[in-house]
Amino acid sequence: VDGSINAIIARSGADKSTFCIQAAANIVRPFETSTVFMDNAEVGFLKSRAMQLSGFDKDEFARRFIMRDAGITTETVYERVKMIHDIKVGDMDNYTYDTGIIDEYGKPIIKFEPTVYILDSLKAILPKKISEDEGSNMNGAITAKTNSDVFLRLVPMCREANIIMLIINHITQKGIGS
Repeated sequence: VDGSINAIIARSGADKSTFCIQAAANIVRPFETSTVFMDNAEVGFLKSRAMQLSGFDKDEFARRFIMRDAGITTETVYERVKMIHDIKVGDMDNYTYDTGIIDEYGKPIIKFEPTVYILDSLKAILPKKISEDEGSNMNGAITAKTNSDVFLRLVPMCREANIIMLIINHITQKGIGS
């Protein structure tokens, strides 16, 4: 769905990352300016594998698929999505398209081309303060609150600029994200 935040949750080894990369590539493929951003916090995915799964050739992959695997915190996820939002909203003429559909008043429906943001995975995302900390018995509660607050702030940005977030999480013996 346009501008949505989606959780992809399954057991380890269920190909969640594979699904997200293939889905993202298929979402952006028809659009000129659409790009996939992937924060690979678990550092479990190689660019060469992502390129193979996307079906993009080397040049198209370099142009349309941006991966990072370091410096990923709750705050940098927020900053990156906000940057994408601000670029798209600040240059609507370059990032929108005519859907070919008209509304009830006979006007064309214009939308932002989709941008897909893959976060692999939620369990590896910590607030900067905690990622630099020695540890505390409050870290779990602080992480949960910070992440919840950030994702609530991302919802309107994603909706406005058609940023589709695919957030990978895990089911373990203890439960989701444990």
